[in-house]
Amino acid sequence: MFKAEQFTKSNLSDLRKDLDVVLSKYSKESGVHLSIGNIRFGDVEATIKLTATLPNNNNSLQTTEQEAFKRFADLDSISVKLNELGTSRNLGTVKMLGYKTRNRKYPYIVEQVSTGSRYKLSTSSARSLCPTTV
Repeated sequence: MFKAEQFTKSNLSDLRKDLDVVLSKYSKESGVHLSIGNIRFGDVEATIKLTATLPNNNNSLQTTEQEAFKRFADLDSISVKLNELGTSRNLGTVKMLGYKTRNRKYPYIVEQVSTGSRYKLSTSSARSLCPTTV
């Protein structure tokens, strides 16, 4: 159980773990997926971002970025599909994660397989990704 005199980075990670347990139990009962985002804090007050996601018709969770990718990838002639591996000249093997509609210059989001780091790509860079065959 979380107890503290003031908020610090280390005790907020304990609070996040406690909240994750409670939210996962609620998610199983209600069907709504809840996830904790950024936590901003001062000495005596913390603001926690909470995101609720409803499952689609197939009972699977789709983020906004994944839905946007499905819309825009065909328009931009992207050969790599969502969650599919591709090869980049600079990054090596990457996994396509989504599309952020508010990022005009670099809307495509990929994750480097070897390190787990996320990168944003321009439309032309995403178009130049080659699908990786396994």
